[in-house]
Amino acid sequence: MAALDDLIMMGPPEVDKGSMSLIISLQRDDIRQYFASNNGQHAEGERSDTDLAMGLYARELDRFNRFNPIAPDRTPDRHPALQTEEDDQDDQDDAQYDSDIESEYGHGYILRVSEYGDEYYETIYSTSDDNTSEGSDGNTDGMRGCLACNEIEYCSDCLAQLFRNATADEALFPPRCCRRQIPLEPNEHLLPEDLVRHFRDKEVEFSTPNRTYCHQATCSAFIHPAMHVGLVATCSACQSTTCIACKGPSHNGDCPPNDDLQGVVRLAQEEGWQRCPNCQSMIELSTGCYHITCRCGNEFCYLCSEPWKQCDSEEIHDRGHNDHGEAGVAEALALDDYRQIRILDIVDDLMENYECDHPFWRSVQGRNRCETCGERMRFFIYECRVCNILVCRGCRYNRL
Repeated sequence: MAALDDLIMMGPPEVDKGSMSLIISLQRDDIRQYFASNNGQHAEGERSDTDLAMGLYARELDRFNRFNPIAPDRTPDRHPALQTEEDDQDDQDDAQYDSDIESEYGHGYILRVSEYGDEYYETIYSTSDDNTSEGSDGNTDGMRGCLACNEIEYCSDCLAQLFRNATADEALFPPRCCRRQIPLEPNEHLLPEDLVRHFRDKEVEFSTPNRTYCHQATCSAFIHPAMHVGLVATCSACQSTTCIACKGPSHNGDCPPNDDLQGVVRLAQEEGWQRCPNCQSMIELSTGCYHITCRCGNEFCYLCSEPWKQCDSEEIHDRGHNDHGEAGVAEALALDDYRQIRILDIVDDLMENYECDHPFWRSVQGRNRCETCGERMRFFIYECRVCNILVCRGCRYNRL
């Protein structure tokens, strides 16, 4: 027994790349041969324990090869009888992802996942010369490092994409990495001129409270505050005039009733929705605490719409946390003592630190969906070690 324990502690022996590739290929051949020889021996829909075990092992081989692409065959060794709806969706996503890579980089490029310390990285490789492609011409003169961690570097194309995403999604504005803003001025020479102009326009739009947009549905352009005269805003794109108060066509006298808007307001009152005091966007709280951070960046209380922590709802906030705590206690009473203690500790921690700053992350292998943007991740995802939220790389570094 001692010798066996010593062998386990030593760990697996080092295997060179060629030998590992041969081992994986032989194991795949064995799996294919098994399924071929057993095809038709079971009624449709039936699966033997051996079928299930072989299917799971085939998936593990495929998963290993995704992170260590040393075996040339990247096709999953799944028997059709073991194919699930989730597998079908994953295969469709894989095909679409590979198609997108080929459209962007050309024929002969694949995605590989490499491990560096506790991090995983997706990199585009050329199958012809095995050179990596970062979506640029390979020139590293324009690389820019993260201002917060000094570890992440962005090429000019990736930097431009960050600024472009920030103009399309207000939640990503201003562009940032590791919670530090990426300023425009020092990076302006790396960005296309039209993107810089568009970014500056969006900077004004996103910083304007109670914004006014052109009432013409075919236009809907943001109207710069400089184009406001009294309660009339003139659209610089189509020259239409919009009332700043009711957001409809400009008019004389009092604003006419807006039945559509009033219908939405009544529905919001019935459903308990709130409007952001800054940008007037309608917000629905489905889960979580009453601390709302709107896409415009404004923070307010969902109960009273007052600025966060500047209202009289503190007692109600605490009551909400106590309700969660009592639910946790009720659940713990049905469990053994150790788990009771652990759950109560977690409940206490959530009540004390319910707004997680996500200080520590770990990489988790496998397919998952980002809980922030909803994107399906093929190979890995990041999990916060404190609150256990699962997010993609873009959300971890550039959104949260």
